[in-house]
This record gives sequence, C-alpha cells and structure tokens, in this order.
Amino acid sequence: MYTELDQVKLKDGSTATLALIQGPDADWAEQIKALLGHKGGLWNWQNEQCIDHDLGFEARYYVLIQDGKIFS
Repeated sequence: MYTELDQVKLKDGSTATLALIQGPDADWAEQIKALLGHKGGLWNWQNEQCIDHDLGFEARYYVLIQDGKIFS
C-alpha cells in the first residue's frame, strides 16, 4: 500500500515525494527489491518475502521518489 506523506525539497533544489510503502505491494515491489538488493543473501530474501507476500505483520519502507522512481 502506497501512502504519500509529503513533498520535500532536496539540497540541489529539486523536490521529491516522501512516501510510505507497506508490503505487500506489487506495484512497488521491483523498485524496493532493486533499492535494497545490495544487502545480499538473507536480507534480500527477507525483503522479497515482505514486499511480495502478506505475512501477517507490517513491513514498512519509507522512501523518496522522483519521476516515479525510488532513489532513497
């Protein structure tokens, strides 16, 4: 589930959307996995499970988005 929280101004003067993405969320899953993919191994499996499946608990990802792409 996607929830827009605020519009924020970055150091370079551009703006970004601060958002909360709660798993599972098929629309944002691939970008979340790509953002956190550097963690490797068990962390990747854990994030994949949380963003792809309803596990009975809340998995929250606070992200910054510009032009429809998560960058932080």
